[in-house]
Amino acid sequence: DYGLVLFDEAHALKNSDSKRHRQAKEIKTDHVVYATATPMDRIVSAAYFLSEVSGVTKENIYEMLNIREEMAYDDKGMPYPNAILEEGTEIGDVIDGLIELRNKSIENGAMVRREYAFFGKVDPVTIQKDQDFSNEEAFIQNYYAEKIRKVKYIKNITDEEEKRIKMTLGTKRRNELLHITELAKIPEVFRQALEDLKNGRQVVIMVNRVNGTEIESFLKGNVFNATKPGAAEEYVRLFTEAGYDVSRMFGTGKHKVDGLNKFNAGTNKVLIGTYASASTGIEVVVNPLP
Repeated sequence: DYGLVLFDEAHALKNSDSKRHRQAKEIKTDHVVYATATPMDRIVSAAYFLSEVSGVTKENIYEMLNIREEMAYDDKGMPYPNAILEEGTEIGDVIDGLIELRNKSIENGAMVRREYAFFGKVDPVTIQKDQDFSNEEAFIQNYYAEKIRKVKYIKNITDEEEKRIKMTLGTKRRNELLHITELAKIPEVFRQALEDLKNGRQVVIMVNRVNGTEIESFLKGNVFNATKPGAAEEYVRLFTEAGYDVSRMFGTGKHKVDGLNKFNAGTNKVLIGTYASASTGIEVVVNPLP
């Protein structure tokens, strides 16, 4: 038994199904300290850490936020927990709820907020779907619904294999929907970004997709344009054509360091990156600080 255990890089414990998480739970200790730079990078991550430090169960936090957790699978078939908003729940309400829980934990001394990269207000924006997007979305939903329906007819398949195949298909459907959704947001995000730039602000845009890819359902269904660009390169193209130098915080190479330095110095007004490649080092100042 221990009096105190400190978990550095504690974000590695967030997946409750992982071996590392289970081993950590087996350690007997009077007190635990979690040190991480990303306690609230995702909803499920925030719920996990807020539960650990506040004593409120994760299930109760989900109930308070009106969300639920479902397992999803990435492109390599690896499972990860994913938050699903219940019907009628807005992402802005979930964010506000998490911030309220975080602030209570800070007030109670259970959580120490050393620094956050962003102190500003989050204003969710609703973007209306156009008909082209609606058609693509409906095709993806129907394509994978039919594929999932047919899984049970595979000969000599076990229940576990059937579940795994369905989950993999569900993840592919989710990833394709996320890709076309991210592309559909670009015109409105670009329009708003231009307004901010004209008002003397700098702009940071985080994306999920860097490189272009083929949408499997479109390709096999021989419909629409199956080849879709990556959001990062699309934003770079638009801002460059509009006359702005862009810091490209994605990919590999010296350009990332140079781009970050130019953005922090104010030379470049636009920075494009992913959460993995551009989550640290960006100097964002909002006055007054809270």
